[in-house]
Amino acid sequence: AIEIIEPSTISEAAAGSGDQLLSIMLREEFIFSSQEPQLHCRFVDGIGTITYTNADVISSTEVRCLAPPLAGDAKVCLASDGIPESNSLGLSVRPTSLVHELSPGVGPSSGGTHVRVHGIGFNSYSETNVLCKFGNELS
Repeated sequence: AIEIIEPSTISEAAAGSGDQLLSIMLREEFIFSSQEPQLHCRFVDGIGTITYTNADVISSTEVRCLAPPLAGDAKVCLASDGIPESNSLGLSVRPTSLVHELSPGVGPSSGGTHVRVHGIGFNSYSETNVLCKFGNELS
């Protein structure tokens, strides 16, 4: 059974481009056999379009796949030969955010400065944990 999809929320830009890599974590070990048909990720988007993408087995509890272009939120499950093999979890598609300004514009390299981000498209992320990335550091 699918336990987590990471990321569980993607931007409209990522959803439209069809190149968002998803990591699907499974609750229990899934037995993958080389004799079985190719495993796929099955997406049903907001207008009912069903799309399959190849699933890469990383381990017995992790599968990765690319999200196809999507119209709105989607349900994701694993499938083989077009037949769903797992539960479905939601993938949320949110408007693309655009940063207009950061203040202050500079700070010490040691960090610790509170930064205010000004822009548009942030409201749709109010119920998620939004992070900022400075160099290689998330905060």
